[in-house]
Amino acid sequence: MRAETRENVRAYATIPTVRHIVLVRSTDIAAELFTRQSDGGWPESPRMLSSTDSVDLGEIGFSGPLAEFYEDTYLAMPGLS
Repeated sequence: MRAETRENVRAYATIPTVRHIVLVRSTDIAAELFTRQSDGGWPESPRMLSSTDSVDLGEIGFSGPLAEFYEDTYLAMPGLS
């Protein structure tokens, strides 16, 4: 992951109302999910999500398959990724 993306994650993590940070990859069907812990801290490592995983953001009432994020992209088309 690019250094500037990591810098942005650190910046977003300083916002008290931010509960989740999702980094969605553009080169394969995968993402990293950071979820603020009950003590207000952030985990050392994100939860790694793959094409068969669901993205669950309970605080905003969102839950859906990660694969659907890529529905209209070349990554979703068999044999082209």
